[in-house]
Amino acid sequence: MNRIPERQKSSSLPIRALLVMVAGLGLASDSFSQTPLDNLVISVGTTIQDSSANNWSYVLLGGPQPTILAGKKFAVYGKAGYPTNAAVFSLRGTIFQQSDPGAITALLNESVSLGENLSALDSSLDIVLHSLPGLTNLTLGQKVAAAFQAANSDAGTAQTVALLAKVHPGLTLCLGQAFAEQISTTTTYELREVNPGTSVAGDVVGRVTVVPGSPVILPAPGAPFQLVTNNPIDHLRIRLRWGTPDDLRRLSLLSFGFNVWRIPRAAAEAAGYNITPPTLFQLTNDLNFVRANNAPVTATKDYSAGTGAGAADDPADPTTSFFSDANGRALGNPHFPRNSPPHAGYQVPAFNDGDYFYYFITARDVLERDGLASPGTLARACRRLPPQAPTGLKVLNNFTIANGQRLLLTWQQNTNADDAVGEYWVYRWPNPAMALTNDAVPLSNRVGVVTQLAGTNLNTFLDNGADAPTTPGLSNFWYTVRAVSTAACDPLLSSHSSPAWGVLRPRVGPDAATGDVQGSCGTPVVMFQTISVQTNDNGPDTLNWNYRFTCTRRDRSIAWVQFTFIDNYDGISNVLAQIYFPPNGDTLQFDYPLTITGSNYTNDVTCMVGTFYGQVSAPAVAHFTAQVSSNQFQEADFQAGALLETALSSTDPLLTTLNGGAAFCYAPTTASAGAGGTVGLTFPTPTGTPLFLQVLQSNAWVDLGVFVSDSNNVYWVSYPACLVGPLPAFQGCLINLPAGNGDCAQHVARASDSGPVAPIRIRFRLTKGTTEYRLYRSVDGGPLTLLSQGFTPYDPANPEGQVVHNDDAMPPGGAQLCYFVQVLDNQGNGSPMSFLGCKQLPAQLPPQPVLAEPQAAGSITNPQVALNWFCPTTGVARFELMIQRADGGGQPSGVASSKLTRLATFNASARFAGLTSPFHRVANFRRLFPLSQFDEGQLTPPIGANFGPGPQFSITASVLPNVPYNLSVVALNAQGGPGPASLVWKFTWKPPTVQSMVPWPARPLPPVTNFDEDVDPNHTTPRNIPPVFWPRVQATLMHGYYSPFDKRYPVGICIGYLDSISGQYIYSSNVGLTNDAYASYIVPPSGLGADPHDLIFRRLSGDPTRRGDLLLPIVVYRQQVTNANFPRVSGNLVQVTPLIERLPWSATFTGQTETIYLDDLLLALMGVFDQESYVTHVMLCVRDQQPVMVGASYRYLVVRFNDQHEIDEVIPAGVVTIPANP
Repeated sequence: MNRIPERQKSSSLPIRALLVMVAGLGLASDSFSQTPLDNLVISVGTTIQDSSANNWSYVLLGGPQPTILAGKKFAVYGKAGYPTNAAVFSLRGTIFQQSDPGAITALLNESVSLGENLSALDSSLDIVLHSLPGLTNLTLGQKVAAAFQAANSDAGTAQTVALLAKVHPGLTLCLGQAFAEQISTTTTYELREVNPGTSVAGDVVGRVTVVPGSPVILPAPGAPFQLVTNNPIDHLRIRLRWGTPDDLRRLSLLSFGFNVWRIPRAAAEAAGYNITPPTLFQLTNDLNFVRANNAPVTATKDYSAGTGAGAADDPADPTTSFFSDANGRALGNPHFPRNSPPHAGYQVPAFNDGDYFYYFITARDVLERDGLASPGTLARACRRLPPQAPTGLKVLNNFTIANGQRLLLTWQQNTNADDAVGEYWVYRWPNPAMALTNDAVPLSNRVGVVTQLAGTNLNTFLDNGADAPTTPGLSNFWYTVRAVSTAACDPLLSSHSSPAWGVLRPRVGPDAATGDVQGSCGTPVVMFQTISVQTNDNGPDTLNWNYRFTCTRRDRSIAWVQFTFIDNYDGISNVLAQIYFPPNGDTLQFDYPLTITGSNYTNDVTCMVGTFYGQVSAPAVAHFTAQVSSNQFQEADFQAGALLETALSSTDPLLTTLNGGAAFCYAPTTASAGAGGTVGLTFPTPTGTPLFLQVLQSNAWVDLGVFVSDSNNVYWVSYPACLVGPLPAFQGCLINLPAGNGDCAQHVARASDSGPVAPIRIRFRLTKGTTEYRLYRSVDGGPLTLLSQGFTPYDPANPEGQVVHNDDAMPPGGAQLCYFVQVLDNQGNGSPMSFLGCKQLPAQLPPQPVLAEPQAAGSITNPQVALNWFCPTTGVARFELMIQRADGGGQPSGVASSKLTRLATFNASARFAGLTSPFHRVANFRRLFPLSQFDEGQLTPPIGANFGPGPQFSITASVLPNVPYNLSVVALNAQGGPGPASLVWKFTWKPPTVQSMVPWPARPLPPVTNFDEDVDPNHTTPRNIPPVFWPRVQATLMHGYYSPFDKRYPVGICIGYLDSISGQYIYSSNVGLTNDAYASYIVPPSGLGADPHDLIFRRLSGDPTRRGDLLLPIVVYRQQVTNANFPRVSGNLVQVTPLIERLPWSATFTGQTETIYLDDLLLALMGVFDQESYVTHVMLCVRDQQPVMVGASYRYLVVRFNDQHEIDEVIPAGVVTIPANP
């Protein structure tokens, strides 16, 4: 075997010295310049057999630093035998760093016998010299020469070449640091330094004896130690380190790196390797062994081969490792799932979680041969990739009868199959920062373990353990959750979820609030205005004192008037019946003659009014004291209206009348700001006294409305300005409201169509603990909707404080509005919902029906009347047929039908004005309007499947023959409130005249043609109609020069022309904002137009037999046509008007001025401005009262009938498109 000189044995060089030497290759150093070379150079030798079984010696030189050998030349002498033999040393060769490629090539070829892999060396040098131009054209010898040249000037290249020499003996030979020759016997070598000046070998610097066939076997390293961490980088990876015994350190120059051998646990224990390390033969021949490393493994730290401090198992060093085994899988590449097959780029799969292996370490000599195997160490591959942390952690309050209040945690589970989460660990913390230090003691602060739930993304944990928080308070409790995957080695814990906090809150809300709802009952008021003396148009009357009682209503909610004449001479009072205002007007007049008896001209008249909602006013009185001549009469004027308590104005003269002309106002006794912007006021008045409250702003009193005090006689007023400033001055004025007016069930939102909205006032008292209120409203028993919400803390110093809210968002139709309030504490706990009260909004007054002339039906044995009327259905629930037997006597009417139900109670004394046409004019006598009276009323069924659906309605009823009737129809809303009645028709059933049956002649279809014919529109026509309005019978959008676009009734068909009466006209349009009023105009002095039928178009024609034909009677139809907005339509014809034969109208007189009213909303007057003539022309139109769609186009057809009520012609009236943004 090879022997080591005594000097070398006593001064072995540790591995770290070798590393220092390699790291310093090519660097100049004079650290050992004063030390003799033979004390610095180390020499070792070994032997190897080539492929032909020839033995070779291999002698190496080394030193503490590579620079010691740099530029030096050594002579190698040898002799047979051991150093003690008498043989003489002879020169065997010289070694120095070669520069000639030829010499280098010769040495490289020689090194093949030492096991050199020239191909591998060539590939390594290609990498080192990759930037060298023409590298691919160089021989291996040239590449080595180039590498040596580069190393002389570049420290990095020098270090790389030195490292390559450790595994390539050919490169070591070329560096001049080794010598090799074929030997057959034991040989002793001396290495002598050659003097560079004389080329004479000098002192011996090393001596080595090599025995052929007996290489130096490197001692076994210490047993490997597995470095175990939870770091994800160690996922399915085994990290090892080991110690180096002293005898191995002494052979450090002969060794370079280590090999790591792995064998499955079962195979190792079966072979007994766990007890006795394997031999070199077993390492290489037992197929269960795998060499885990490819390149030599170097020890980066020097550990002793023992145990404890300084050894490989030193617990003070938790980081250092020499080798990391992932079954050949490079660090940083993706890991494969458990037990997965090999993937592209890898020849083997990853370890399985929990796989056990025994590891053995061998030292490698410089010719890459293994030394003795170390003792085995059992190591385990563990899954180290922690699962993802749970997300979406929430902490909720949970209350049950059994557990009381607890904190409930919910989170999103980790459902990634690769993470293999089996459970969750739940932690509770007083401070969430404590979770950052939990890894060292993962059981600290853990309060629960929850199993992963299958088939769901959500998991929960109820914190109800022995130490769980149970007492409400202000402290927050913080929670985190970690996902846990049960791995083979240890449980893998994810990082902590984002912390979430919970707090136990009080769960008992405040007591229910109390309060009430105040509305406007709609108090009717009538006031006397003046008594005037008028000229009697009928001429002198010497027998009577003549009086006229006139009442004008400003609000349409006033339904009727009742006058009472008091004869102060005889002391007799004559109560006149309730008289309903005419549908088309707001003025009602009643003429009353009193027989002259002495001086009985000092009399009184009282006026009392009532609303459609059942309220009745106090009477107003007019005193007649003057004696007038026989051609004069006295007229007493009254004005009536409705006062709404929550929308009063102090400037309203009716309010002054209500208070008797006097105002008594008080300053408050106390005034204090309450909750939510309310002010509490007290006055020196009895509890419950209604007061009209005002506030002083800019030195003027501003109205707040009528208020009633609470049970403590405090008036609570909503005045938010008090939140940001000092309290202003308030005052309360007495108001003479009828008793109980504040407690009525109804609320009148508007007294007139254009009047202000009267809000409903809601007030409620807060209870202890309240910080917030929520006010709700329900419409007709529907769902609750949030009306108001506010942060309004309860004030212990003002426990009776109230919150006041005004609701002015009134539904358009009739509805019942109910109000509820809930108060909440600062934790969001609500009180029971409190019911405050309801108010009934009266429905909108229905429209006026248009009753067609009743037609006789039935037979002599069963006389009947056929009634037909037309009425838009908006706001209409059903109809009432009012009947009067005109033959008097108060007998039953005899009218009966299966679709009519007689009213049990009917006000037969009521009178209706304006339902009949006036008497004809006689000379200059004034025209009188008779009053209509009815004996009974009968209800139709509700509009629906069994009746209607409208707008055309019909009923056939039995009647008595030869009995004259007066008939009228009135529409009722859902609350039974009536609208304006239709005009009265007279009807008497008489036996029909038997007519012979004549076959109906075959006739062609009526023509479709313009109404006017053979007329040049550019010529001046007898009616002076400008050409811009041709054709005259046409559909048009309803708007006017002074009126906005009519969105309610957007389309009308022109049928007449007001300018045909006179160039001077005064008219009242009912287009746009006034579409719910009747159109009217003043008859000019000429008297033309006293009959509105004078306005209707007559045909313009060159044919004298057709010229002058009246346009009436007609029916208007429409048909939707396609356009870009509606590419597909049904094409159905829809009737939009009833048969129009005559125009309903009435007249009123003011002095000599006669005003004509068109008594149907179907008719409209519209002013149209002519851009050419700069003149406004007034057109008479028939409205389309049926609903239309915005953006749709409609074709209108006017069907004209002849005198026999047969279709005579169809007049195209054009196409109209409803604009989206008029």
